[in-house]
Amino acid sequence: MGFAGKAGLTAVGLVLAVAGVVAVRTATFKAPASVDVAAANLVAAKPVDTARAAANLAQAIRFQTISHQDQADDLPAEWDRLHAWLQTTYPAAHAAMTREVLTGHTLVYTWAGSNPALPPIVLMAHQDVVPVTPGSEASWTHAPFAGVVADGAVWGRGAIDDKGSL
Repeated sequence: MGFAGKAGLTAVGLVLAVAGVVAVRTATFKAPASVDVAAANLVAAKPVDTARAAANLAQAIRFQTISHQDQADDLPAEWDRLHAWLQTTYPAAHAAMTREVLTGHTLVYTWAGSNPALPPIVLMAHQDVVPVTPGSEASWTHAPFAGVVADGAVWGRGAIDDKGSL
């Protein structure tokens, strides 16, 4: 048997070994214990005003917080406008959290929990978007920074990644 035949048999053997391990691990997998949701003291979620959420996201998209390779091309005033808009649009969040501005336009909010003995969590988002490729504007359904709500979606640069998480 030549080298190609041996290599082929070795590859088949490896695939079968991996498949065997996966099959055994799947068959012996034990699901974690279920959680008694009633005993967890969960607070009912408040209804979400989806129209307002969409309008707010559309507005956030209109701020051209573009991160360029050369930071000299960035528009600092756009970042400042977005930060002021966040404070105006979400006053309750700003009242409940402390806000720090780090290295220019990086925002860090600290939201103290009700029980400091519990481990902390991190919620993250980013404010910047990548530049629009020059000449590609005609291929957009709506202008990249128009922040349009249409057809059941919010359209614009940052709609999915990641201004919605702000």
